[in-house]
Amino acid sequence: MTEVQKNAEIKIRLPKEEKEQFFNVCKSKAVNPSELLRQFITVYIKDNK
Repeated sequence: MTEVQKNAEIKIRLPKEEKEQFFNVCKSKAVNPSELLRQFITVYIKDNK
């Protein structure tokens, strides 16, 4: 299987506390934050086409 090249970035602004909470929850669940956001975007696109 061919790996999709990930070479684009999205920069978002959110309150520091929310970012810290998000990273803490991801860490406690052993989830990579970037991968979780990529999955969210993929599902969102699929559900809203």
